Amino acid sequence: MAKKFFSIFLLCLFSTISLQLSSNIQDLDTVTEEMIGAQGGKAAIENIKDMTIKGSIEVPQQDLSVSFTQYKKEPDKRRMEFEVQGMTQIQGFDGKRAWEIIPETGETVEIPGEDAKDIKRGSLALAWILNPEKYGISLDIKGREKIKGKTYLLLEQTFSDGDKSILSIDPDKYTIVKIKSTMLDEMGVKVETETYLSDYKSVEGYRMAHTLTSYLRGKAYMKITYKKVKVNTGLKDDLFKMKK
Repeated sequence: MAKKFFSIFLLCLFSTISLQLSSNIQDLDTVTEEMIGAQGGKAAIENIKDMTIKGSIEVPQQDLSVSFTQYKKEPDKRRMEFEVQGMTQIQGFDGKRAWEIIPETGETVEIPGEDAKDIKRGSLALAWILNPEKYGISLDIKGREKIKGKTYLLLEQTFSDGDKSILSIDPDKYTIVKIKSTMLDEMGVKVETETYLSDYKSVEGYRMAHTLTSYLRGKAYMKITYKKVKVNTGLKDDLFKMKK
């Protein structure tokens, strides 16, 4: 359960189509430029070299509350530390390999398969929006959908491995309000997840959501709250390395 719990967490960080739009290059360019502006602009995005986030995760169906610290170094390194039932669980991605420290033994092991892919995906550079092709991502406008009476733009995000996500974009603010994707559950069955992003705040000029609420099989599964965010503290590569 722990690995799947962390995988869902990573997929968070980072739908009914009612109208179809032309997906010509001009439309797509306009949308991505507006999204870049909504995040603070190109300079603000490129200014982020590393990020440290402290927050909490609530899983209401299991009556579980977890505190976490997440370290991110651009473009592709990440380390997560979770306090779960009195134990610290640690996972990381060094740019090539996903790994974890087994709490009971202190042994560091490489994470394989789908869990590794989820961790790698969660380590994607913040700057992917500036040059999607560089990160193996293609974008396409897919239409619109209504959420609570408001119409949002749908942007399909396709990764190099064929995985897809649908981003629901606020047409006024150009912030991402929902991410729709699929994942494997504890039984290895593909399920659809929806993550709603809210409480956008500026951190050193970079705007990011501070609350993420995920739904699994239509029910609220997890709420992630960022309580403190620091950027550009000089995180070292050694923090993210898999140590044997």
